[in-house]
Amino acid sequence: MSFEQESLQNVNNMTPAENLKELIKQLIKEKQYDGVALLFTNANEAQKNISCMPEIAMDVFHDICLQQLNEKNHKENLPLYCCVEELLKIVATYAPAEELLLDLLEIIEEHKSENVFTSALRALQVVIMRQGNEKPRALEWSLNSIKTRLDELPIPDFLREGYDEKQEKLLEQNDKIQTLLLHYITVGLFYEPLLNDICHSSLFEKQPFRSCDINRRNVLCCFLLSLLGKPFSMLNFHGGEESRKTNTYTLQCAVSLTKATTRCIGDPYFFLTLVEDRFRFMGTLQGKERIRGSMSNNIFFIDEKLPLNCVATYYYMILVEGIDKDKIYLVYNPMFVFESTLYLAHELMGNDEPPLQQKGLKLVDCLLKQLGNSEIPAVFLEIDLYKSFCQTLCNLVAYSSLTYLRQTGVRILRQYILQFDDEGKYSVLKNLMHSVRHHGITGYLAIIYKDLVANALTNPAISQLPNTLSGHHFRTIFERHICCLANGVETDILEYSDKIISSLNALRFFALKDYTNLTGFWNFIDDLNENYLRPLREALNLSIAHYKSELKHIENVTDAKEEVEQREQLELLDISIANEKSSRIKHDLELNRQQKMCILNQNLCTFDLITSLLARVTECIENPSLRPNIDETGNCDREKNVVKFFGELRRLYDACRVSCKDNQKTNLNDFYFRILTGINFRSIYRSLSFVHQSNYMPPADYKARHSSQIISQIKVQTSHHRHFCSKTPNDPVKPGLDEFREREQKREEEFEEREREKIRESSDDSNDTKVNAIRIKILEAALPHVPTSGWTRETIILGAEEIGFSGVAHGMFPEGGFALVSYFIGKCNEELLTQMKTETENGRKAVHNHIEFLVKFVRIRLEMILPYKSQWAQAIALIALPQNAATSLAQLLTLVDDICYYSGDRSVDIEWYTRRIGLATVMKMTELYMLQDKSPQHTNTWVFLENRMDEFGQLQIIFSQTEDVTQTFKNSLNSAFITARNILGLGYNRP
Repeated sequence: MSFEQESLQNVNNMTPAENLKELIKQLIKEKQYDGVALLFTNANEAQKNISCMPEIAMDVFHDICLQQLNEKNHKENLPLYCCVEELLKIVATYAPAEELLLDLLEIIEEHKSENVFTSALRALQVVIMRQGNEKPRALEWSLNSIKTRLDELPIPDFLREGYDEKQEKLLEQNDKIQTLLLHYITVGLFYEPLLNDICHSSLFEKQPFRSCDINRRNVLCCFLLSLLGKPFSMLNFHGGEESRKTNTYTLQCAVSLTKATTRCIGDPYFFLTLVEDRFRFMGTLQGKERIRGSMSNNIFFIDEKLPLNCVATYYYMILVEGIDKDKIYLVYNPMFVFESTLYLAHELMGNDEPPLQQKGLKLVDCLLKQLGNSEIPAVFLEIDLYKSFCQTLCNLVAYSSLTYLRQTGVRILRQYILQFDDEGKYSVLKNLMHSVRHHGITGYLAIIYKDLVANALTNPAISQLPNTLSGHHFRTIFERHICCLANGVETDILEYSDKIISSLNALRFFALKDYTNLTGFWNFIDDLNENYLRPLREALNLSIAHYKSELKHIENVTDAKEEVEQREQLELLDISIANEKSSRIKHDLELNRQQKMCILNQNLCTFDLITSLLARVTECIENPSLRPNIDETGNCDREKNVVKFFGELRRLYDACRVSCKDNQKTNLNDFYFRILTGINFRSIYRSLSFVHQSNYMPPADYKARHSSQIISQIKVQTSHHRHFCSKTPNDPVKPGLDEFREREQKREEEFEEREREKIRESSDDSNDTKVNAIRIKILEAALPHVPTSGWTRETIILGAEEIGFSGVAHGMFPEGGFALVSYFIGKCNEELLTQMKTETENGRKAVHNHIEFLVKFVRIRLEMILPYKSQWAQAIALIALPQNAATSLAQLLTLVDDICYYSGDRSVDIEWYTRRIGLATVMKMTELYMLQDKSPQHTNTWVFLENRMDEFGQLQIIFSQTEDVTQTFKNSLNSAFITARNILGLGYNRP
């Protein structure tokens, strides 16, 4: 039998399916690729050929597809490759699913070609879609194989080392990253139809409760989340304006995975409860055993299936980048979201890769911003998470090699600590100072604590410091954590320099600012001096001597042998280098002499800085004028409320000086003391100033006005009578005070006589009334121009021109801008007087609550200044001029007298005077505070006013119990108020 006959007989003996397989081979051999496609697309042939495919599908796969699907054909014979690729999809449609699935997974894991991987994924997609909801384990194996291949892709080393802003813009230019992104894009095309099928299935829609067992939905969800993990999570996901404009491939992939995961789970916060449980279970061995026992019940509890760093990246995309944030249900408690997500942020920060650490920091920053003004209760610190998170954050700040991570970490550390309540802040700071070993961090923590106390000291709404910022707690944190030397005199000053500098700054701050001992700082300052400052001084002297000796030795080295010995000695020197885990660094032996001398000089400069700070601290704590009077219980004596009054006024005065011009500050200074003490109030200040000399220093010219004899006499009195409590025979102060009062009263009488003479002279002028009327019209017209032109002569000119007068009319105002200020103050005082008369029925109606009455009308009076607030500092400077002081003070005294009178003050004892003294002080303190207040509707100013009014009562008690000077003050103050009325041309007819 011939060969042709034998071949024909073999063909006749083959089944239709075998004939189809041979035909496909023959067409491919003859490069008839379109013919292969027609076998399954032609209407006449397709049905017959498709019916044969289940029988020969696996043979076609092994004999044709595996042979032809390779990178060589993709490059050299693309039509053949495309033909075989389409044939593979047909095979996947009709071949036995389980058998073909295993072969495809082998290709996906082992084949190195990206194109073959893509072709295999297309076929695998068809096989998985054929299985439907059946066999979720098969789907899990398939997805695991895909993830295994992605994990094996090479990545550049700089992803693990970190990159800056310039480098992150060029990430996608790297070949390895391009390959990674190409795989992710391909995988996205693979899972999209599968996700659509799952989300539209009846099982997904009708399921009332979320099942956590192994099913298609949960398996795909875990896969999507795992794709957000390493190495993909080490790329830059930041979706700022520039990234969104360019729409980088990295951002596209990250957004697609995030949205796909959200579609899969429905509720973006679904994992938070599971995350919290996983962390708590993993904390103990019993928990780990529990996880193993629950593997078959909850797929999300298995770390191999759902790594926590992948979940953390998902929530980074949700919260930081804002992807699918609109799908979050609003029923979740913000504190629950914060705590649960903090676990994930801690997971990211615990990685060694800087890009993941940065994502963790950004996630914490976002969580803190979401909390807003809500405080974290201190009881939360019992959870281990908060302790471990703080430690991780401090380690990152201290030892990260990247500057931007350290800077971001420092900011978030402070923000995180300040988010707690008072007790929580104290606990976190104390525990961190005890556990953190990096001295730069402990120094920074000391600064945070100092700032907390400082803010409380300067807050007018706080009358008493919290326990955590004063007393025993304050002393504990200072003595045990802030002001301590690890090895006493032998402590390496250079190694601890950051911490020492922070502690010295804190000590000096409280020595200068805590003049009423609210913190209890002065109760243990002697112990600090003995246990900290003295050893520090000795250790500093030793270190300076040692380094100077080394420097001198290096300068004098001339021999080569000596050079070698010197190098060996130099290695023993402790030179701190920022952000190194060990403070002792082995120096390069090849350093030349100039470099060594430079290093040593830098260290000596550090010692000089510490020496300077130490000297300033010593000066402050040894200055008797700065120390408050402390009783046996450690508290300031009874005069501390008066001290607080004067101290508050001083701080407000310092703040107000900032807004004044240089040529106005001297006048403001004089005005400040005139307001506080008054023309004849100086004797009051003189008696009180020696109780606590740190309130403020009197003006230079003040001392010249009083004899040294009176000063020495009052010093003697205050040293023996700290509370001005009793009157003793042969009192050495009384003669001096009487003499002082008589001299001041004589000056008042002379002043009154001059004023009466002026009045008589002015009454002779027949045109005086007409001139005054014109002046008032011009000043009234000028007031609307003050906000733009200030309290100036130019403003008066504008007012004159506005009502038809020539600009030269400003000659009617020789006082210049003060004429406008004085008119405005007088006008406001008259308006306030009218309102008080109306409310009290001209003084006949009783006032039930005097303090409320005072607060109400002082506030009304101060609110009249608000339209001119921007220019009021200039008005204060004009008031402070010596030639204007008498008129301005008279207006002030008359105003407080009117307010007190209509509040119901009809007393004839010392309280009559103390009310007016205190009210004048409170008004001016509040006025200065208001100039610096930027709160809405000046709410802080009105709180400040109420607090000062409450303390006002304490001032009255002190004056009323000061028997020694009661009559002296009464006589002196009486003449002051009479003078004030006379200056303004008012009668003084009240009892």
